Amino acid sequence: MTDFRRYYSQEQLNDIAYKEFVTQVQYHVREFQHIVNDKLKTMQFNETNVDLLINCVLDIKDIAKNFEPSFGGGYVYDFTDDVWNEIENNLSN
Repeated sequence: MTDFRRYYSQEQLNDIAYKEFVTQVQYHVREFQHIVNDKLKTMQFNETNVDLLINCVLDIKDIAKNFEPSFGGGYVYDFTDDVWNEIENNLSN
């Protein structure tokens, strides 16, 4: 396995990991974005929509808690403080 610390600084590795995390958030936001009204930022509350939204947010929170980037090396990040900002950023796009 390649030791990426030989090629990248810790700051660069952190940036790469965060970008991968944002990509994961984007993927999950797309799963429920269709139920959100773009102009009003509201959604129709029914059981199906609420279940979808809850499951997607829980998945994102699980990913954020112990995020392992694809470059491996035993790196594990905790991005839980960034979850809501990234969800909001992705809903705005």
